[in-house]
Amino acid sequence: MAERERGQASVELLGGLPAMIVLGLLLLQLLAVGYAAVLAGTAAEA
Repeated sequence: MAERERGQASVELLGGLPAMIVLGLLLLQLLAVGYAAVLAGTAAEA
């Protein structure tokens, strides 16, 4: 890979990194909401 192409790949990675971080945090939030719903259901049965 040429030096110029390697630099372009780095720029693309840095450009997409915030979106990947946001998607990862969104996934964690959805997992937390699901877990809370399961706990609430279990508490309601007790």
